[in-house]
Amino acid sequence: MSIKSKKILLIGDILESCEQRLSSVPLWKTKGVSITLENLERHVFTLSTDLASYFNIRHDHLVERNIYKLQKKGYLANHFPTFGEMVEIGSSAQRMRLVYALTQDQTEHLIADFSGSKAWEKKHAILTSLQEIRSAVRQGDYAKAREKAQTWDGVQLLKDLGFISSIPNNIATKKDIIQFLKIPESTLNNFLRKHNQNIKPISLDLETIKALGSKAKHMKGYSFDDVAKITFGMDTEKGIEAKKMLFGNIGNFLKIETKGEIEWRSVLSKVFEGFDLRYNHPIGSYRVDFFIPNFFGFGLCLECNGYCHKFYDLEEEKRREEYIRERYALVRFHHKISLEDLVNGILKAKPKEVITLYNIEQLV
Repeated sequence: MSIKSKKILLIGDILESCEQRLSSVPLWKTKGVSITLENLERHVFTLSTDLASYFNIRHDHLVERNIYKLQKKGYLANHFPTFGEMVEIGSSAQRMRLVYALTQDQTEHLIADFSGSKAWEKKHAILTSLQEIRSAVRQGDYAKAREKAQTWDGVQLLKDLGFISSIPNNIATKKDIIQFLKIPESTLNNFLRKHNQNIKPISLDLETIKALGSKAKHMKGYSFDDVAKITFGMDTEKGIEAKKMLFGNIGNFLKIETKGEIEWRSVLSKVFEGFDLRYNHPIGSYRVDFFIPNFFGFGLCLECNGYCHKFYDLEEEKRREEYIRERYALVRFHHKISLEDLVNGILKAKPKEVITLYNIEQLV
């Protein structure tokens, strides 16, 4: 949303009223856009005039004493979408004033700058409303994902991903699965042992085994439905691709806890006892594995990265990292890192900097 040169846009040119509200503050959204978790941060706004009215302060004071100050300190962007609004001057004159459109994250930064006992309740009312809106949108996206999952065609999805089975009638061998997912046989065997209640292999007859060129007397096959379960359940490049094909970009925002994250949760909760450590915490439209709101004076984000991080959308991940870095310190660590190395890395963390405690090509 850019402001055209030599022309001040009016609010109605770009924005329309949003159904949700922040306590008593109206919300606006980009015209014609359906709000999802993916675009919530980029297309939903509060207006500086509405915030000034809600907190009972003059709009010019809000701009000069709060917005400009936070811009100088780097907490707010130097350029906002701005719109013109005609205001009355006296009984017969009007003038144009600029109204700022703030994203939800920018709104949080701005209201955090307000002080006083009267502002305290209003600030928390807005923050609570923001959380409720994000939750509602997230639940809506979950519902869409579940609905889509109920109607998916696992056989077609695997074929679209390039899966080829060696046996007719959509029956696959372990070799087919290993080659498709590019994993060691031992990794597949471990997964199958853990999920033997949900994945039931098919005993192949000798004629089929011989047709495969094998001299084995016994061999198992797997239906495409079970191959799909394996693909979705394993942390591989094809698994990530399959989730994106099925659920779309929601996969960029809905994090699935890995074993590494769960194990580190137990460890870090003890290390950072008393620091208000939070898990799977929202940062705008994104989420981080661990977040400490006040780590010796600044917010600290911790990201536990495993094998699948090699295959994330690089451009989207770059935007995500930059968004987080602008606001907090960020430490990325490999899920197999030693506690000593992780703590040493965390102690070097600084606001608006990223520390990466691994080589991405070495992730396994």
